[in-house]
This record gives sequence, C-alpha cells and structure tokens, in this order.
Amino acid sequence: SEVPVVKEQSVLLIDLSNEVTERGSDEDFHPLTFSAESVPSLRSIIGAVENAATDSSIKAIYLKAGYNSLGYAASQELREALLLFKKSGKKIIANADVMSLRAYEVAHMANEIYVQPGGAFEWNGYFIELMFFKNALDRLEIKPEIFYAGQFKSATEPFRLTKMSEANKVQYRAFLDGMYNNLLFSIAGQRNLDSSKLRQLANQLAVRTPEQAKAAGLITDVWYEDQVRNRLARLCGISQAADLNIMSVKDYIKATEATGAGDRIAVIYADGDIVTGKGEDGLIGSDTYRSLIAKVRNDKKVKAVVLRVNSPGGSAIASELIWRELTLLKKEKPLVVSMGDYAASGGYYI
Repeated sequence: SEVPVVKEQSVLLIDLSNEVTERGSDEDFHPLTFSAESVPSLRSIIGAVENAATDSSIKAIYLKAGYNSLGYAASQELREALLLFKKSGKKIIANADVMSLRAYEVAHMANEIYVQPGGAFEWNGYFIELMFFKNALDRLEIKPEIFYAGQFKSATEPFRLTKMSEANKVQYRAFLDGMYNNLLFSIAGQRNLDSSKLRQLANQLAVRTPEQAKAAGLITDVWYEDQVRNRLARLCGISQAADLNIMSVKDYIKATEATGAGDRIAVIYADGDIVTGKGEDGLIGSDTYRSLIAKVRNDKKVKAVVLRVNSPGGSAIASELIWRELTLLKKEKPLVVSMGDYAASGGYYI
C-alpha cells in the first residue's frame, strides 16, 4: 500500500476508542465494511508519540477521548508517553462529546480538555461488580465440582457462594484502592487539583455535566468540536481549520516506521490464555512458545529479549514448560519481562 507522508504543520490524531492490541495486525477483515483494516500495537502507538515529540512536522496531538479501548496498565503506559510529548513544549488537546472516566484516565494528561455543551462527564470512581450463580445451580440441581487452593483464589466464588467472601473483598479493595489512588494523584498533579477534593466529588456524584467538570477544574472549557479544531489551527499557525493537516496515528506509524538489519532485541508477546500444545491466535501454547524461545536463544543476532506478558493465566503444566525454556534463555542472554493489563496466575508464573 502507499506509504503516507507527514506534511508540515501537522496534528497527530489519537482516537482512544479505536482498537489496539499488544502485537497489532497488518490486515484484519472487518465484517461490517467488508474491508481489511490494520490494527496498531500498543508499542507502535507509544513509539509514535515519542517520535512525534522530536518531529518538527508534528505541532500538536489531538486526543479524541470519548471512550477508551485500552486497559488500565496500557492507559498508564500511554500517559507516560504523552507526558514526554508535553515536556517537549508541544501541546495536547483533548476533546469529547461524552467523556467517560476510562477516557479521562488518559485525557487528563492533555494541556487543554474540552467537552461539548450537550455532552456528559463521568466522575464516579472505580467499582467491581460480580455475578453469582450458586442459587440458580441449586434450583437446577446442578452441583459443580470445584477445586481451588487458598482463600484468595476467588475465580470459582460465583459458583460456590451467593456473595463475595471477606477475603475476596479485601483483595479487590486493595486492588481498586491502589489503582484509584494512582489515578487521583496523577490527575491532581497534572490539573493542579487537590486529590482529597477529587475523591469527595466522586463520592458525592457532584460532577455529571461538562459545566460541573469545568467548575471543578477537571476540564478547560465547554466547547463544540469545530471550536476545538479552530484552536488546533491557531496552534499550527493556520488561518482556517479546513486547511488543518490532521494525521491519524495509524498513518503516522506507517510513515515513520524503520527497519533494521543489524543486532536486535527480540520482543516475545505472551498474549492470551496459557494452554498445552500448539495453541492458536489468542492462546499461549506451550509447544509453540518453547520452540519460539529456543529459536530466539540460538539466534546470534538477538542480543537481548523482552517478554511482554498480557495473560490471565491457564495451564500450570504449560506455564512450567514455558518457564523452563525461559530459564535456559536467561543463562545466555538478558531477559526483561514487561507486564501489560494482566499478568495473573500462570501469566506471572512464566
């Protein structure tokens, strides 16, 4: 396909609602449009933001922040890249018709944040919601055979209890409090607000409209999208918004990606459930990954390895086999593990 060209005085567009995967894909068939569409990887988007910080052709980032397809950890990685972009002196402008809390996790890094007047703003904190099936199973006279070890191994609770155990409440509360405090402190630092005040606003559900979000200091102003585009045009020194060069992050990745033929760092994506055997897309098969790790270990051009883990776990036997192969690799080359949204159970095992 034709390689896009980065024009002078361009704005880099990042739409948080677009799909992003760990590995990305060149051509995914879209069943609604009957077209093949590429899906960028998280790593390529973060690399694009970092590259744009020093690219003289990119004057600003336009962040469309209605909804966020990224998980919490991925959102945090993107936030760090956006912070680097801001430190270069360039501006980030965020805009949404309706801004969800998940989108604001990233959007609060922007220099200026706008929500349209008829829209909405979500500020209600984090929560966990579980469904329990034990009563239904009892009425159906179905008795599941459940095996688990330890009071905090709670995945089977919906089938053996009618409500959360105290142990599960403890671990979920610790999990949520850690993420929530991290978010509140980040917002307080970027928006020059008090974290305890932010918590109070969420507890009282005091922020629901864009006007209330502006009064609380969470956003810059209540603007329509055409006003935001005029603001971007002024940042680029362009008189009319119609002449604005807005380039999607997907096109920018294509325009700036580089290839190398020398020494390499291999990135192995362990993305999905862990299973024995070969596995398939979305599964980490023990045979496939043992073969892959051995190939990387024996490749003299590969000088170091990054294992990117995004897995809720799976087979203990498969995890053990993959772990063993990684220990052999570690004896010969530096091995660094990067954890994504999930690195649970077998995901942490490997």
